[in-house]
This record gives sequence, C-alpha cells and structure tokens, in this order.
Amino acid sequence: MTFDTNIPGWMTPADLQVLYKLASMVPESGSILEVGCFLGRSTSALYSGKHSSVTLTVVDTFQKCGGYDTDYDIFKQRVNTEGLLYVDAWGSQELYNMARAVAGKENSWLNGFKLCIGEEMYNSLHVNQTKFDNFDTSNSNYNLAFIDASHLKQDAVNDISRF
Repeated sequence: MTFDTNIPGWMTPADLQVLYKLASMVPESGSILEVGCFLGRSTSALYSGKHSSVTLTVVDTFQKCGGYDTDYDIFKQRVNTEGLLYVDAWGSQELYNMARAVAGKENSWLNGFKLCIGEEMYNSLHVNQTKFDNFDTSNSNYNLAFIDASHLKQDAVNDISRF
C-alpha cells in the first residue's frame, strides 16, 4: 500500500489502509466521491488504492475553518481530541507549514491541497471547490462515497441523505 502519511490530517495509518482497501474494491471504470479532503491525506489513500480507470471526485470548500490556519502545534492538539493520541495522524510539520503559507497567500486551502498531494495526482482528480449542498449528485452514481466534511450532526445527516 502506498499512500502518503506525511500529508497532514486526522486519519491514522490504519484508517488510511481501510480507505485504500475500499478504493481497491471499486470496479474498473467505477467512481469514487470524497466529500471533505482537508490537505489530501485521505485522498492519497483513495487514489493509491483505486484502479487507474476509476474516477475520483473531491468536493471541498477549501476555506479556512476549524483552525486550519493556525500553527502546527495547535493543529496537532486538535488532532489529539478527547485524550486519544493518534500517533502519526498529523503528518509532516514542514509540509503543514508550507501548505499553510500557500493557503494564506491565496486565501484558500486549495493550493495547500495541491501542494500536499502533488500536481500529478491533482491533475487526475475531479476537484470541486464548493459546498456539498451546491454539488450536483443527481447525474452521478458513485461506487464509493467517503463523506468526511462538516462534523456537525445536521450537516452529516444532510450529506448522507443525498445518497
């Protein structure tokens, strides 16, 4: 399995292995939807696990939220929620700081996302910079949908109900 645990994010290597495995089960010429990607840690696992003919669509607002524009130590504290230590869940401090600097200049985390996953992966994705409510899913059948955007109950229920 080849996915990038240096990309900052909340998912543990074990979580990423699950995403990798699920993506590998999507049939050839199938499609995957990821809602909420932050800097691409989960995107990397889905992308690495999928067959080359499978499309991967990413939907995110790429706006500052949840304190992403803060320094690495505060970001790491946010990852370590509820007293649980997610070993290696936060990724590279250097990469986070670079992504944060790029995001600050552009006032958008989209370029931080591009930096973290790399141009080759970015160019093979379908990236939609929008709220999921504004994303049209009516013409798409996805074999796998990974929804990890807003963690408010009403938002999660809304996102899931769209499928």
